[in-house]
Amino acid sequence: MRDIVRHSHTYADPHCFPRKLTALEIDDARWAEEARERASRVRVARIIALVAEAHNITPDDIRGECRKRCFARPRHEAMYLARCAGWSYPHIARAIGGRDHSTVIHGARKHASLNGLPMAGGAGA
Repeated sequence: MRDIVRHSHTYADPHCFPRKLTALEIDDARWAEEARERASRVRVARIIALVAEAHNITPDDIRGECRKRCFARPRHEAMYLARCAGWSYPHIARAIGGRDHSTVIHGARKHASLNGLPMAGGAGA
């Protein structure tokens, strides 16, 4: 017991333990990490533009509400490709017309099953 009391001052010494990070430093570190991730991924808007161009429709058609097959299939393709690029379902949903994330899961699965592709991203496989 005396050893614990005798050495208790070392636990209060700030040089014994690394300093704690402030909330601002943690936020900055998270922001920097997320920025690096975003920079390495193709943006969802770019995926939408490329898919729209490939199908001779506009990006607004992909973001739109029309359920016609000529718009829905490219929309599903964009959802699948965005998921392959590593974006989360909620992020893709916001980028493609403010939809629910479960709509994106359905669209990505639909595109994968129609084209014999593996389901991207692990979740929802």
